[in-house]
Amino acid sequence: MSEDKFQLLTQARDRAERLVGELRTQFDEIEENPPTIPREQLLEGQAAMQKAIAAAQRSLAALNDAMDIARSLLPDEKNS
Repeated sequence: MSEDKFQLLTQARDRAERLVGELRTQFDEIEENPPTIPREQLLEGQAAMQKAIAAAQRSLAALNDAMDIARSLLPDEKNS
């Protein structure tokens, strides 16, 4: 794997980490100060948010796995 491709993978992983963090923060804020909407809509929104967080976490895990594989393909000085 080239250094450029590895760098792109690293950037994607970093963005995924930020996304997971931002989604969790937004979810926590909504939990602390729920909007004044019907309860059913609030519950649907919370469920959608939880699904989004779970999807982002799966993407992050896949990117972490890809990083491990990519590290094994780089020259030895990049494996540390």
